[in-house]
Amino acid sequence: MPSPPYPPRGDSASGHRDFQRLWTGSVVSQFGSAIGMVALPVIAVAVLDVAAWQVSLLAGIAALTTVLVAFPIGRRIEYTRKRPVMIGSDLLRAATLASLPAAHALGALTYTHLCAVAAVNAVCAIAFTGASQAHLKSLVSPARLIDANSRLESTRWLSISVGPSLAGALIAALSAVGALVANTVGFLIGALAVRSIREPEPVPPTAPPPGEGPSKRSELFAGLGFVWGHPALRPILISWILFAGASSMAAPLTAVSLRGRRPKNFAVGR
Repeated sequence: MPSPPYPPRGDSASGHRDFQRLWTGSVVSQFGSAIGMVALPVIAVAVLDVAAWQVSLLAGIAALTTVLVAFPIGRRIEYTRKRPVMIGSDLLRAATLASLPAAHALGALTYTHLCAVAAVNAVCAIAFTGASQAHLKSLVSPARLIDANSRLESTRWLSISVGPSLAGALIAALSAVGALVANTVGFLIGALAVRSIREPEPVPPTAPPPGEGPSKRSELFAGLGFVWGHPALRPILISWILFAGASSMAAPLTAVSLRGRRPKNFAVGR
């Protein structure tokens, strides 16, 4: 007899096989982004020997890309199927990350290449996160939605706090270029996990015809306006912006500060 789609106990998402597959993909996505955030500046410093301002610019490109595409991507995801977005995001990240070790092996790795990969991966991270959150409400029952969402959010915060340490361990063991190879494999596993979800995905809503419904501008900023106008959510948003901003600024500076004390062949392997 096939197992029931939902676990028999309470409002827990534990035991929901399709959610476990989505969760696996989210774990890979979040930790993969954290590893890449550390590995790319290290490659810029230890392999390409770029200036400090170029390392900061590398981080700034990813941050600026996030600001520019977050709202438009979120609106588009609302009216499209979510699983192809998640799978495509993982596959594109795997391909772009794999291009870095390949270029390094051929002696063709450049700073421009690193910047392009950082921008593409920022877009893919936003797309995957937005699609996974939107897909969650159609994948689990309403009673289990809070528990499932808390697991995804816990994973996000764990990746922020533990991800850089994991990246450092991988870089120390495999080199920065080798860590990207492992990261590439991880994204492929994440794409397979999402692809293995069995529950049919519901048909997404149809976008309103031009001139009908709310304007694109109001749709883009509706969520931000709601959060900013909420007395409890507004402080949380400000706290997150300050925390994420400080973390993002510290990452490239750490890589630069350690450049004079890195072990020999730190980025290219033993």
